[in-house]
Amino acid sequence: MAPPYPYLYIVKILVAILGLLLALLGGLAGLFILLGLVLSPEPVPLDGAVTGVTVMLLGLGLGGALAWHGGSALGRRASALFHPLPVWILLILYLPVIVLGQLLITFDLFPALTFPLFHFLGAAIPPFAILAFAGRAFQAAGFRWREIIIQFSGGIILAPLLALTAEIIFGLMIFLLTLALFALTPGGLTSLQEWAANIQDPLWLQNPENIRELILFPPVAITVALTFIMLGPIIEELVKPLGVVLMSYRRPLPAQAFLWGLAGGAGFALLENLFNTTLALEAWFFIMLLRIGATLMHCLASGLTGLGWQRFLSERRPWKLLGAYSLSVIIHAIWNSLVVAVSGLALLSIGSGAPFALALSGVLVLLILFLFLILTLAFIVSLALLTRRLRADLPATTGLAS
Repeated sequence: MAPPYPYLYIVKILVAILGLLLALLGGLAGLFILLGLVLSPEPVPLDGAVTGVTVMLLGLGLGGALAWHGGSALGRRASALFHPLPVWILLILYLPVIVLGQLLITFDLFPALTFPLFHFLGAAIPPFAILAFAGRAFQAAGFRWREIIIQFSGGIILAPLLALTAEIIFGLMIFLLTLALFALTPGGLTSLQEWAANIQDPLWLQNPENIRELILFPPVAITVALTFIMLGPIIEELVKPLGVVLMSYRRPLPAQAFLWGLAGGAGFALLENLFNTTLALEAWFFIMLLRIGATLMHCLASGLTGLGWQRFLSERRPWKLLGAYSLSVIIHAIWNSLVVAVSGLALLSIGSGAPFALALSGVLVLLILFLFLILTLAFIVSLALLTRRLRADLPATTGLAS
């Protein structure tokens, strides 16, 4: 019997090819990075070793999964039911991983050789734990590994590419507009000329103390703030659950669409956990703890938008999609606002010798960290309540108890 959607056969071929390419190129790229570091006469930098191992493991893991499921789909072999590991197993593993990882760095126990695997596990466990929590809640519904892998891969590959491209384009537009407005202010043109001359001076850029002046230059600071607080959430919450739309021909149930969106957010969060944390590995333990909240934010927000898409596609009510998407953007924007606030306080305190200013910055940072904790707990509660509600609303034919 001919398939109802003939183009899906081509998609399956492309998925299998993409998986093979990712596995091959990721493995080779990671290997070349590591060989280059080992053969270099200089000591192996920790961030370089982490990047090499991360690229290798991510390419082999994600590429292998896509190749397997793409090939299985071509052979019309059914995917296994999505029954992930129990969440408690992942949570038990997490604390030892991040503690041991930080000890390897702190006591300089050959970290370039020993730490990268701990970094990968510390970045991967939170998104997999969240995905496992929701997946096990819906496991009697008969959802499959293949659909989750596809959505998860979209969050790692498709969503970041689209988001980064759009953020660069619109961020550049914001920067040029703020430059033009700044030049019209009194003394703005002179300051702009001085700043332009400084960033063209290699010696000026090599001085770490000038980084503060570079970032706090008003057009740059405004662009960064608007990009992280407004532009990023608007774009990312649009593209992370895009897989729900692309697979809408399967007419997913509300719980299924939520799980798909959550999987896309988990993939996106994994990529951020792996690469956005390599700039400050000395404080890796504390950064990874903060990434728990960021991972929850990405998963919950994408799940909500995925659910909104399902409501719109099945009921043709755009207000439900707009409401879910708006809530996701607001959640994301609030989290990013706190991140920008902490970063701004850190930059302002650099070079400040005034005890009062340093004390005030410390108090504000503690307050923001407390808000991070409150938000993280709110994300956990919201995820648990929403998952429970969607589980209860599944049709009785799925095998779930009412």
